[in-house]
Amino acid sequence: MRNQSGFTLAETIMVVAVLAVLTAVAVPNYLSLLPDIRLKDAAGDIKSDIQLARQKAIRENGNIALLFDMGANRYTIFVDNGAGGGATHAKNWIWDGTEELIKSITLPDNVVMYAASFSGGVPRLRFDGRGLPNGLGGKVRLRNANNKCRGLVISMLGRIREQISTDGGLTWEDVD
Repeated sequence: MRNQSGFTLAETIMVVAVLAVLTAVAVPNYLSLLPDIRLKDAAGDIKSDIQLARQKAIRENGNIALLFDMGANRYTIFVDNGAGGGATHAKNWIWDGTEELIKSITLPDNVVMYAASFSGGVPRLRFDGRGLPNGLGGKVRLRNANNKCRGLVISMLGRIREQISTDGGLTWEDVD
């Protein structure tokens, strides 16, 4: 009598069939969650980049600007110090001369930046050397294909709160 080890053909077919059924159930559920995952990640990335800009402004005792371009669904972070263009170009909200570009980010597909409003209602934010934003702070709002929204609110002291809306942006709740 021989000692045999391994799987029979029937056992192998049964395992493959169970895996196929599990995959058929799991993949559509995952795909339906993908827009919400992308929205959450995009909001988290913007929050991290705003914190990065604030920290860099404090560390370098300079001005770091963020420009939000809703039409192109992107934002740019740069040192707004007038480098290469003379002091008259410092703090002009334009990435010019040889000012250092920190980041230029395009948001992922199916995530739309539909609002970015800071002091004076403009889509731009700048931190000074003390880490304070210009004016009274402001907000950035994002939406996905499922009409779910996430937003960031920046206080006049530079604190960032993340918010969520499940009704298309009519009501907002802070995220813990």
